[in-house]
Amino acid sequence: MTQLPAWIDRLLGSPVSAWTHPLPERATQVDVLGAITQRWQRYQASDIDLTLSPEDDMVASAEAADIEHYRRTGLSALELIVDAMMLARKLDFPRILDLPCGGGRVTRHLVKFFPDAEIAVSDIERKKQTFVASHFGLAALDVPADFSARETGCFDLIFVGSLLTHLNETMFRAATDFFIDALAPGGVLVATTHGRYSATAIPASRRHIARDPIARTVAGPYTRRGFGFRLQDRRRYGVNYGTSFSRPSWIARLIEARSDVALLAYKERAWDDHQDALIVQKLP
Repeated sequence: MTQLPAWIDRLLGSPVSAWTHPLPERATQVDVLGAITQRWQRYQASDIDLTLSPEDDMVASAEAADIEHYRRTGLSALELIVDAMMLARKLDFPRILDLPCGGGRVTRHLVKFFPDAEIAVSDIERKKQTFVASHFGLAALDVPADFSARETGCFDLIFVGSLLTHLNETMFRAATDFFIDALAPGGVLVATTHGRYSATAIPASRRHIARDPIARTVAGPYTRRGFGFRLQDRRRYGVNYGTSFSRPSWIARLIEARSDVALLAYKERAWDDHQDALIVQKLP
């Protein structure tokens, strides 16, 4: 079980029970630290349900080391969400969407850290979605693969782990608009991307870089424009599916195009020491 982050102990400097005064309309940093501490302590006292779906392809094997990496990857997402709470001065997220939920790699941590929240899960692979919703007693949300539907002002937190990393530029933009539109006023989006590290680490791990299609993608459009995409399956899930790489500057320009959202942070190698993380907040 993870320990309470030391930085919270140092900054609080007093027992959690001291933070019981009425909260102002906009929470202070100290208020948020107190609320987060309470959640961490409750989370630590609970057991993470590691029941796996037969459809879950995010765990390499049943070996203890692979299960532990799976658990730590989910915890890494939770730590990103805590970062977002601090940046947005949020004491809680009453309505949460985990998309794509996969087999519940992140969801199983969310239900323990936010037991008071209404959590919805979604995945284009419906068997995974059904398992997670049923096993953890959550609502399921059917979102079309092309993001043609609109969920407006519904969620206070949306976590998007390794979805934008598989979309071409058109779909990447459509998905980003979908998620921002689905945020309630003050809501927060945390989405992961393949950034500078991924764009160099993946090709560098291959022996024949000159013949590698992902390496050619990085050397071409990514270098020139800040966004590169390599098609893997033309109609997987009904859309073009592959691997995308996006520079932080390209992501920043994408967010700048919308006047209804604030860029809170862009953290490189923030999820599982690999993918970057974008954190934005819907303006009132």
